[in-house]
Order: sequence, then C-alpha cells, then structure tokens
Amino acid sequence: MANPGQVPDLEGLHREIHDMAEQMRIMNENNGRLMQLLTAANPQLPAAPSVPDIERSQHSNRSGRSFSQHQYRTSEGVRRGRSPHRGDQIEARNKSTSQKIRDLDARLDAINTGTNAPVTVDTLVRQTDPPFTERVLRARISSKFKFPTQLGIYEGKTDPMDHLDSYKSLMSLQGCSDEVMCKAFSATLKGPARSWFRKLSLGTIDSFGELSRLFVANFMSCRNRQKNASHLFTIHQKETESLKDFVKRFNQAVLKVEDPSNKVIIMAMMEGLRPGPLFDSLSKNVPETLSALQSKADKYIAAEELAEAKRRRRGKDDHKRKEPDTRRADYREETRYKRPDRDPKRFGKRRPRTPPRRPEFILPPLNAPVAQAKLRAIRKWPGNASFQPCGSKPLQFRPPNSNYRTWATTQRKWRVCVDFTDLNKACPKDSFPLPKIDLIVDATSKHELLSFMDAFSGYHQIKMYPPDIEKTSFITERGLYCYKVMPFGLKNAGATYQRLVNKMFKEQIGKIMEVYIDDMLVKSLRSSDHIAHLKEAFSILRRHRMMLNPSKCIFGVSSGKFLGFLVTKRGIEVNPDQIQVLTAMSSPKNIREVQQLTGRVAALNRFVSKSADKCLPFFKILRKSQTFQWNEEFENAFQQLKEYLGSPPLLTVPTTGEDLYVYLSISPTAVSAVLVREEDQVQRPIYYVSKVLMGAEARYPKIEKLAYALMIAARKFRHYFQAHPIIVLTDQPLKQILQRPDTSGRLLKWSIELSEFHIEYRPRMAIKAQALADFIVESTYEDTPQPETDPPETEIPKEPTSERDLAYWILFVDGSSNQHGCGAGLVIQTPSGEQMEYAIRMGFKATNNEAEYEALLAGLRVAVELGAQSLEIFNDSQLVVNQVQGDYLAKDARMMAYLGEAKGCVRKDQGI
Repeated sequence: MANPGQVPDLEGLHREIHDMAEQMRIMNENNGRLMQLLTAANPQLPAAPSVPDIERSQHSNRSGRSFSQHQYRTSEGVRRGRSPHRGDQIEARNKSTSQKIRDLDARLDAINTGTNAPVTVDTLVRQTDPPFTERVLRARISSKFKFPTQLGIYEGKTDPMDHLDSYKSLMSLQGCSDEVMCKAFSATLKGPARSWFRKLSLGTIDSFGELSRLFVANFMSCRNRQKNASHLFTIHQKETESLKDFVKRFNQAVLKVEDPSNKVIIMAMMEGLRPGPLFDSLSKNVPETLSALQSKADKYIAAEELAEAKRRRRGKDDHKRKEPDTRRADYREETRYKRPDRDPKRFGKRRPRTPPRRPEFILPPLNAPVAQAKLRAIRKWPGNASFQPCGSKPLQFRPPNSNYRTWATTQRKWRVCVDFTDLNKACPKDSFPLPKIDLIVDATSKHELLSFMDAFSGYHQIKMYPPDIEKTSFITERGLYCYKVMPFGLKNAGATYQRLVNKMFKEQIGKIMEVYIDDMLVKSLRSSDHIAHLKEAFSILRRHRMMLNPSKCIFGVSSGKFLGFLVTKRGIEVNPDQIQVLTAMSSPKNIREVQQLTGRVAALNRFVSKSADKCLPFFKILRKSQTFQWNEEFENAFQQLKEYLGSPPLLTVPTTGEDLYVYLSISPTAVSAVLVREEDQVQRPIYYVSKVLMGAEARYPKIEKLAYALMIAARKFRHYFQAHPIIVLTDQPLKQILQRPDTSGRLLKWSIELSEFHIEYRPRMAIKAQALADFIVESTYEDTPQPETDPPETEIPKEPTSERDLAYWILFVDGSSNQHGCGAGLVIQTPSGEQMEYAIRMGFKATNNEAEYEALLAGLRVAVELGAQSLEIFNDSQLVVNQVQGDYLAKDARMMAYLGEAKGCVRKDQGI
C-alpha cells in the first residue's frame, strides 16, 4: 500500500513501465533475428512449446499494452524453427518479465487506491514534513547561524547550478555542517521548486549530496546551454547602429559562448563590422590579442562620438545661416529632361574643393507647382518610388522641407503626423461652434444607465472634397502623397466633424444622446429604456456607415469617464486618474515640474475652492527669473493642496428654473466665487472659479474687488446666469455701487455687462456645507486674522452691527480748476476700513471755490446713497469749511447758492 502522507509519483512509475517495455521490444527484435538465422541453418528443427500469453492489467499504460501484444505475436511467429535450449531461455526470460509487469501492476493498483482515498487535513499537513532521515532531523543548528538573505529565491525557472553554487558558497563561509545545509535548503525554494521538495519521500535524504543530485536532476531542463563559437559569426552591425552599441552587443554575446579562442573572436568581429574606419584598420593590421582589439575599438568609438557631437553642434547653427533661396532653380534643374545618351557617370557631378559634410536635398515646398510631380493618393502605406533620374544612386533621406514626421506609439504602431500650419493659415475659419463641455457634462448626470462610444479614426471617415485633395499633399522620402479622407491637423476638421454628427443625431442630442466631436454618449433616465435608446443610436450609425472603436466603448454602466470628468447618477465627480497622478507627485525639483503641477491643477479648477490662493506660491516660482528654490512655504502649500484633493467635493447639477446662489471672496492677491444650489436646506456646490489679480487689479479697492469677482463669475457661469435667477449673498453695498446712476469707469462697464442677467442681492446667511467653508469670510487680507472654520452643518450667525460702528464714515473731498477745465476727487472710507475712490470731471467752467463746493456736494450725495448715518468730512479749502460751519459769511451770490445747497444736505441727516 502506498503511504497516504506522500503524493504518489505516477509519472515516475509510468516512465519505469515504458522503459521496461522498450527493453522487451528490443530484446524480442534481437530474438526474432536470431530465430531467422537458426531457421536458415536448420530448416527442420522441432517446434518449441508455445509461450503462455502475458496477463495484462487494466491499469497498464498504453506502452505496456502495445508491448504485450507485440510480444505475443513475436512468440507465435518464432514458435516454429528454433532450438529447444534457446527457446527455454527465452521462455524463462519472458516469464521473468511477466512477473515484473505483474508486480508493477500491483504497485499501480496500490497507488491508485491511495490516490482515490479522500484527502484529509492531516494528510495535507504530513505532506509538508521534510524528507530527511532521523540523523539529519536530530542535528542541531547553532544559535550563531544566520540565513544568507542575499541569496535569491529559486522558483524552478533558472539554472539550478547557479543557485546551488551560490548556496554552497554562502553556507561554507559560515562553516555549516552537512545536516544544517540540508535543513536550510528548502527555505531558498519557491513555487514549482517548493512543490518538488514536498513530493520527496519521507526519510530518504541523508546527506546534502543526495539532495543536490536530486535537485539538479529534476531541474536539468532549466540549465543554461552555452552556445557554440559559430554563434559569434551571426552577429552583424545594423544599418543605424553605432560602433559603441555594436561592440557592447558583441561582448555580451562572447560571454555566452563556451571557451572561444582569441582568433575566432577577432575574425567574428571583423565579419560583423560594417565597412568603415575600424574595419579598414583591422583588415590592414589584424590584432593578435583581445586587449589590442578592444583598445583599437575604444579609440574609434571615441572618434565616432566626437564627430557626432560636432555634427549636432553644427546642425544647431545651420538655421542661423542665411543663404540665397535657390529652391525653385534647383527644382527646375532636377526635373529638367536628361538625355540618356550622355555618360550617366559624369552627369550632374560637381567637384567642390572640399567634400561636403553631408548631402543636402532641396525640394519644392507645398505651395510650389506640382504639375510635374505625381500625386499618389493614400490607399495603403507608400511603396517604392518609381522615378529615378539617370545616373543617380537611390539614397534614403528625409527632405529638410518635409511637413511630415513618423513616430512609434505605445501600441507598437507607426503614426504619421503632417504639419498643416501653412495650409491652415490660408484656410478661412469655420464659424460652426463646438458645444460647451460643461453643458454636455451637466446634461449627462442624474441618469441611471450610460453607454460611452468612440468613433474609429473619426476624421478619416469623412472624404475630402475632390478639388481640395491636392492641397493636403506632403513630401516624403518615397514620393509626394495626399489625403483622400479628412486628415487630423486641419483647422476646420473639428467643426466639420461636429456639424456632421449634429446632423446625424439632430433628433437625439439633448434627449437620449450627447455628442462632442467623436465622443458619443447614450443616456437613459430609466434603465428599462436603455436598450431601445441603443437600438436607435445604432440604426443611425449603421445608416451612415460610421464605425466605432470597440476598445473604447462601454455599454450599460451607471457611471463612467466622459470628457475628463466622472459622470454618475449623484452628480459630477473628479476623474480619479487625475487625482492619483497629482497626489502621487513628489515635490518639484525644477521649473518644468512646477509647470506640470500647475497644469494638472488647472484641469481640476472646477473642483478646487479658491484655487488661485492655493496655487499662488507656485505662481510666484514661475514668475521669478532667478535660480529655482523650493522652500518650506512652497512645500506646505503643496502638501495642503494634496490633502484637499484627497477628498474632492461632489458637484451637483441644477434643475430648470431653480434659484442659484453666488458666494464671493477676495484676498490681496486673488478673487474667488462659488455657484451653489440649495437642496433639502443643504447648500451644494455647482462650480468653483478663481483668478489671480495681476498688475493694477491688485490695487483695486475692496468693494471694486468684490464687483470684479462677481464679473468673473458672470463670465465663467454665463450659461447658468442666463438660465437661472441668481442671488448674490454679500454683506457689502455691492448693489448700491453697481446700480448708481453716476457710476463711472470700470464699475460702469461692469454694471452694464451685469445688467443683462437677473441678479438679486441679499445679505449673507449661515453656510451649512463644509465644501463652502472657504467662503465663510468674504474679505480676507493679510492684516486680518483668519477665523477658524466650523464643522459642516453648523450655522455661523451674522453678528449685529451697532449704530456706533456705523458712525465712522469718513469723506475726503478736493476740487480744483484751471484754464483747461475743472474737476473733483472723492475718497470714502467705510466703517470696516474699505475705501472707494471717485474722480469727477465737470463739464462747465468754474472757479476754484466753486469746484470745492461741487466736490463737497458730490461726496454728500454718494454718502447718502450708500446709507451713511454719520459722516466726518475733510476738505483743504478753509473758505468752504468755515462757511459751512457758519464762521464765515457768504456775500457772493454764487457762494450763497452753493452754501444753501450744502446746508440742505446737512439738514437731511443731522449726523453729517
């Protein structure tokens, strides 16, 4: 019976049976030949008794069965015509073989019985017992023993001799005994090698030598076979391969060859070299040693690299040299008819004083006449050019004035890129507008099922207008070609494709589909309608023969990436790939990495609250012209930005006709705004916008900065402002400033631009969303302490303003007059410290005192309009101040009229 604690070696038993059957087959063949010789020598020998048939077990393999049948036929065939003595020997041998086969069948039955037995936990645990004898298991391991961690784990895929040699070397350094080496060896095995170790029979390994022989024998197929010396003659220098790369590749191949001689290595290198300076030198003087060969190769490699460096340096300055334009003349010279009866070897050859560094080819530009050249439309990748002038040799080159390039993509495909800059300049701009991405993304949210589709090489599915085909021609080293379909890179390609898909899906766009150029989306508010919507979309695609790219299509999902956003039923989420790339960034080490950081943040501006303030330190680095320095301030800003993006907000989509709210925030260097909607008494953000103040914008008064923030929000959220009533929540007199009839300057311009929208101004209330915590404080300056933000869903009540605080309105007025005209200047300071400046130009002539009175009256009107209850006025005119206070008497009629008007304003509010 087989031991249930061990896995039966069925393959080994089958191999043993097969070997025995093969030996019996060879033996029977030899016996057959012997019987033929005996029959020929003694044709009338008596017949030998028949050999009994060999019993065959039902568990025997195919080789055993075929062997038994063959042996039976052989016995019958040689029964006649053999000697009795020889037949007795054969019969005895066959009986012995039959007995062996019966024993093997019995062993196979026992193994099958053990294999079919149920596997228990104890059986599995016993399989992990080491296969060592009691002597090895009783051996103790010293406490000073350290397992060699620098030794790699063997998985049965590499050369076993390398692993065994490394193991022996490391263990011998510690003076380990044979028993310790046996015990520690299993810790260096993994995967298939570990499985082989578990299959070893218990108590069979008594020394490390036995274990080593079994290990090498089992993984003999993984040994590295060294190559023959003839392999070196198969290594040749490639057409574009440098001498340095070839020598490196050749030396690596030498290491894989078994004991090559120096002469073979030298001859193989000479055979693989391309014709060149090193080949000529080796042909004239063949080195005798490998060191001499390597030394000579190093000299020529250094010379080749120096020549390449000079060529590149010269190539950078080539564009600076101004040479006469001879393209048209050279083009005519090349295309002129060449008489074939002349000597082609002397045709068109010039003998300059010094040989040129490299051949220069001048071909006609795209706007040159193409009547003499053949246009080959792109049906497949261009073949060989058929035109070859007399006496010229074919050269592979890229024309210097060619407008195309090729490069390999990550999918191992070649992509052709044609530069249509000159053609785009000559083409008029198509006025067909592309849809707004924000509107498309908003329209895709709140749907149960979505399907994303992408057109296969979308632009190439549109044929070119026949008269315009030749305009897309481009020059290659194989000839002149043009596009029969619309190529990528044309200025109006996007607008043309958008017009096409809008015409195709005009009944579906906005209802069940959204299309942006070649990106299409089918949406369904109810999952039960999605199949019908897909059928409708596919019927249109089939009707117009538009093909899709299956690798980029996703059907029947509840969320997906569309136009750079993650669209879900809940709303709009940030693309997790963009977040992962940004959060995985390390601290920038140069200006280029800072530019990459700001570019990635710019793609997430919609989700980042007050992004201009968060990225201001990075903008400072980009503005500085001195050496890049990354200090603690920049590192803190970088870490805070990554922490914020760790939990980006979820943006919602407003419903039709819903009131939207705008919060404004200003700082000394930036203005910000957020558009929110209220749902179940909870404010949810829709869009964030922020802008860094540049130049004079940073010197605006605070009230003008708030107006500028509202203006930026109106421009960015224009489609929201046009479709919804907007409520601006602010504690500043923004409405009075923008809607005053005497507003001038930029405030007047902004007021006119904002007048087209339905905007209502209300005082700020409590904010109940953590996503809007940055907008709790409307005006933040460096000298103003920042309040701590409360947790979400906590109300921040508005503190009442006392009448004493409203008494600190201050007005500075000044007027002046000269022969060119007169004007006035006003500065109003609010109780919170904000300043508003006004400049007034009078359209009539006035004296200096009259101008002072006009400035005073204008300041009083503005203060009353702003709601000032108490005002302190400063004026540099002693006459005006004393007359208003009653210290001086006004005698002139005009002064008396001005004084009465001023006192009338004072009587309206006793606090002035």
